[in-house]
Amino acid sequence: MRLLELGGENFGPFRKFKVRLNNRGLIYIEGINKDDPNANSNGAGKTELIDAMTFVIHGRTTKGLSGDDVINKDIKKDCYLYLNMEDDEVQGSPKYSIIRARKHKEYGTALILAVNGKNISESSMGETQQKINNLLGMNFATYCQSVAFLQNSLDRFSSATDSEKKAILEQILNIKILSKCHDKINKLVKTKKNDRNSAQTKLEILVKDRTSEVRLIETLQAKQKEVEEKKQKTLEDLKGKIASIGPPCETLEKSIREVEPTIFSVSALKEKLKEHKDNLEALSKKVKDTHSKFRLELVPKEALRQQRNREYEKIRKDVEKKHDAVGSRCPYCTQDIPLELIAILSENLLKTGNALKQEIDLLDNEIAAINVKYETIFSQAEEFEKYEKENAESLQKAIDESKQKEQQVSGWKRELNLQTSKKEELQELYTDLTTAKTDGYADTIEATELKIKRMDDDIEKTKKSIVELDEEIPHLEFWQHGFSNEGLKSYILDSVVPILNIRANHYADILTGGTMQINFSTQSKNKSGNTEDNFKVEVFNKYGGENYKSSSGGERRRIDIAVMMAMQDLVASRSRKKLNICVFDEMFEGCDSSGVEAVMMLLNEIAKTKDSVFVITHHEELKNRFSNTLTVVKENGVSNVIDS
Repeated sequence: MRLLELGGENFGPFRKFKVRLNNRGLIYIEGINKDDPNANSNGAGKTELIDAMTFVIHGRTTKGLSGDDVINKDIKKDCYLYLNMEDDEVQGSPKYSIIRARKHKEYGTALILAVNGKNISESSMGETQQKINNLLGMNFATYCQSVAFLQNSLDRFSSATDSEKKAILEQILNIKILSKCHDKINKLVKTKKNDRNSAQTKLEILVKDRTSEVRLIETLQAKQKEVEEKKQKTLEDLKGKIASIGPPCETLEKSIREVEPTIFSVSALKEKLKEHKDNLEALSKKVKDTHSKFRLELVPKEALRQQRNREYEKIRKDVEKKHDAVGSRCPYCTQDIPLELIAILSENLLKTGNALKQEIDLLDNEIAAINVKYETIFSQAEEFEKYEKENAESLQKAIDESKQKEQQVSGWKRELNLQTSKKEELQELYTDLTTAKTDGYADTIEATELKIKRMDDDIEKTKKSIVELDEEIPHLEFWQHGFSNEGLKSYILDSVVPILNIRANHYADILTGGTMQINFSTQSKNKSGNTEDNFKVEVFNKYGGENYKSSSGGERRRIDIAVMMAMQDLVASRSRKKLNICVFDEMFEGCDSSGVEAVMMLLNEIAKTKDSVFVITHHEELKNRFSNTLTVVKENGVSNVIDS
């Protein structure tokens, strides 16, 4: 399978990019971070460029990002990646395209697989992803072991624990299915053994139950007579109880007939009571209004009468003063006041006083008339109020009496219904018991005999199933061991060790000049001298440390690269498809000058079998030793790819 071109928009720091993948030879990938000159090319987007290829194929990056996490943080939408490739191992070299989009204006969130322009995607993204894995002949794990080798994964196998090494090899060899099979066969063995135990338990219970049923038949006939006697006694008891319910029911019915007709309609009484209350309310309002009119008529008259009375009293006192002044001297002219003058003055005052007296008398008559008028009205109102109150009290009393009677009658009816229901239940029970079969034990005996026959059939079937399970379980236990770590998995791991040893030492010879040997082994001896399963990577160094951990950083780097390349060859040997590219990130990290030269020799050898070998490195002095250069430039937060 030849990968031809990778491109996309709004992925990570990239707005838009396109990279040709085929026939590139050794490609030097460098980074320039103009946003942070002190970063020494870090953060430019070199690894993100490789992750674009990883994401479009597998839907996740080597850093663990997936979903919308890969969308450009400024644009926040329209993320789109494509990968064009052709299958040169198939006649006609069909051309395939993978398109993966997130929040895209045209595609939305989608995964599309097309061949020669025709969409061959499945109904779901998961099914389409599996189709892509099958097309390329690798999943994400094998991809990371055979195509993209990142800086933090070079030493993953060499420094891994026994269980971690086995887990990595299981992914590469695609033998995790054996673990799934082992889990499944374990469950099946457990189920079958449980079935065997359950069948044995069932057999024992059936035999025990059959014995009990036989004993039951033997006792049924002895009890039949006793049951019949109890039945007759029960019938007599029921007859007596039914007879005792009659008189109380008749008494209740008589009381209901006598009292129920005397109950007035409470709702009608309440309606009449409401009318009287409404009348009282209207009367109260009318009395209040009348009293206001009474005050309006009476108060002005009384006020005027008081005023005229005060005027009259003043005139009377003035006349008395003038009579007392006869024979006295005038205070102004000092002469004696004549009687004639006093008489004239008194006469005038008396005329005015008489007029006032007449007006006062008239006002008294009017006030008396007003009092008489309204006393009659108030008296009539008081009598009407008394009448309405008496009627209301009478109606309320009738309502209370009717409610009391209703409650009493309701209680009688409930009791009557209760007694009637009880009587009906007893009567029904009496009828059922009378018509019931007296030889019920015969039916039970017959049913029990049928039950024993069914038990005999179940016992035979259960014995047969136990025999079958006893034959099946050993076969399952054989495969239980076969799918275990000591079975097929151990056999497969043992079979790949020679391949790993040959290829790892091939690369170790290139990288170390034959001074170092690598040996993969699946077993080792423990402190007690016994052999146990333990996947190890042993290192024999002619001049350096005695094992991996005691080797220098540069030596460990060469060991890691040799192991990694051996793993790549193992993956390639088992893959149905061969990809035309591979990517290495910081392979030269930790290598001295001789190590760098050795790695370059290795890269040149790899380039003989691959169209394109992409190498990310900070070693600028090596740039002129590569046939092509890809420069990733980051400026103002945006990364661009310059292909030269």
